[in-house]
Amino acid sequence: AARNKGPYALIHPVTHKPAGRLPAAPVFEAIVQTAWETGDPGLLFLDAINRANPTPALGTLDATNPCGEIPLLPNEACILGSINLARHLHMDGTHPTINRDKIKQTVHTAVRFLDNVIEINRYPTPGIEQQTRGNRKIGLGVMGFAELLIRLGIPYNSPEAIETGEHLMRDIAQEARRGSAHLAAERGVFPFW
Repeated sequence: AARNKGPYALIHPVTHKPAGRLPAAPVFEAIVQTAWETGDPGLLFLDAINRANPTPALGTLDATNPCGEIPLLPNEACILGSINLARHLHMDGTHPTINRDKIKQTVHTAVRFLDNVIEINRYPTPGIEQQTRGNRKIGLGVMGFAELLIRLGIPYNSPEAIETGEHLMRDIAQEARRGSAHLAAERGVFPFW
């Protein structure tokens, strides 16, 4: 609708019937401008998320965690953790370099730690406990990327920074999947598999 400069329907969240119409282009422009200036609002498209739902037999994803990176089923929670990248440098002669072996070890430790948190956590309701323990979702992110770049002498807005981030996150994701597979071999697949 925004591309075609047309209106779009406002759908009532309970009745799922049109409750009004707005011109799409100015609304979309306001969202984009505000997101550029403040970082919010974030946009989520639950229909697209559910088309990619890895466990559709378990239900419809109807929410996310507060930052939106983890789609969740009803009554589900996700245990989150972050790796401080700035703590994963070592000196190679006189220049700091990324300690990829240490990152790999940290990822495996973090995956195990986050899975352990699922077991020892206190849950606010039995439904949340059941869903969270049943699906065992974890989210492993990073922090300290800007500090890492500063220490490496890489400008934050450079192609080299983008390439560094892409390589790091590819490696972290790959190791997290390996860590998860090791846990599955040791503890069994998640109960709702």
